[in-house]
Amino acid sequence: MIASLSPQFLEPAVADFNRTNSLYRAELVDIQTYYGSWPDGIDKMILEIIAGRGPDIIHTYQLYQFRHWGKQGLFEDLYEMMDPDPVLNRSDFIKSIITGFETDGKLFQMAPGVSVRTIIGHPDVIGSAPGWNIDEFKDVINANPQAVMPLGSLYNGFRLLNLILTNNIECFINRETGIVSFDSDNFIELLDFAYNAESRFNQSNADPRENAPKRRISSGEQIMEIVSFSRFEEYSAFQDLFGGEFIFKGIPSEAGTGNVIESEYGLAITAVSENKSGAWEFVRMFISEGRQRQTLNNRSNIVQYIPTNKIIFEEKLTGAMVDHINPYIFWGDLVTAARPLSKEDTDKIRVLIDSVSHVPFQLDDPLLYLYMEVMQDFLNDRITAHDAARIMQNRASVYVSEQSG
Repeated sequence: MIASLSPQFLEPAVADFNRTNSLYRAELVDIQTYYGSWPDGIDKMILEIIAGRGPDIIHTYQLYQFRHWGKQGLFEDLYEMMDPDPVLNRSDFIKSIITGFETDGKLFQMAPGVSVRTIIGHPDVIGSAPGWNIDEFKDVINANPQAVMPLGSLYNGFRLLNLILTNNIECFINRETGIVSFDSDNFIELLDFAYNAESRFNQSNADPRENAPKRRISSGEQIMEIVSFSRFEEYSAFQDLFGGEFIFKGIPSEAGTGNVIESEYGLAITAVSENKSGAWEFVRMFISEGRQRQTLNNRSNIVQYIPTNKIIFEEKLTGAMVDHINPYIFWGDLVTAARPLSKEDTDKIRVLIDSVSHVPFQLDDPLLYLYMEVMQDFLNDRITAHDAARIMQNRASVYVSEQSG
């Protein structure tokens, strides 16, 4: 059984597997239908796995606590199935991506394709070297007061801070030791930064409902764009957004470049599966070179991603120097026709892919709700930054202690 919050992503693969595999049959279930509505259904599924029951495979998309569950031993290390496999091997995959999927050196999930979540902008504005830390990110925004929506209309102060926390949560929560540091000067400074960004956003005459990144960038209201790069065709749109030149800068990070992996297609095999051989046959088919080629070469298929298989990646990147399957790109108020990539373009994409570091941690649902509640009070002047930090510290410490225990 395969459990998923978004089963439509897996339905074609399940149908193909059941049509071609003579030994096993895959059953695809919707977590919310089978276990209960979100988030209670997810909790019930995890409790069943802990109790020794549950599905054979879970689709990891939108399961934000996945890495935490992996550390608890709920999933198989796919390396142990992959390494002795006569057909599939870890060397088939782009090293940075397969390593990025690891948790403590173990491969609890794998996907046939990914997108790279990053921030792009003109190098004259945000810097010509990839990567930046939180202070450098704040400095660029503070140095451009005309940028009332520095990352566009979706990113007010509330969401800017959430973006930083998502990629740097381990700076404030150490799950190994149980130490929480939301009462630190660093977090209080981040709260003040978010407050100022929120004020700038709210006091501007810009309409946040207007999806116009090209106009905003041209006027200086916006200086960056956060993207999930999944199609090589999008490269031309990025060039046109910033007048011909841009840099993959990355999300601000204290640990690396900040170019992180996202995927709608991750799969994991549960440690309690009674059909591990069949589960591995499905996962192996799903992430195989042949499946990736079939999916990406199907011109009627809306699925597009950066393939994780090295051979398919090179095929698609080389092909993008000549032709594009879907040449027209619609990016807000920008409509452009994708141009063939140059050698310099493909070199920059390879550097980007080689720089990806990890699948970012997300705030657990209880911590996210806490953050939303505290930030609502803080940004509406009902509490001070120190009050907000104290509340986050006290309540997050209790939660993390309970989870560790």
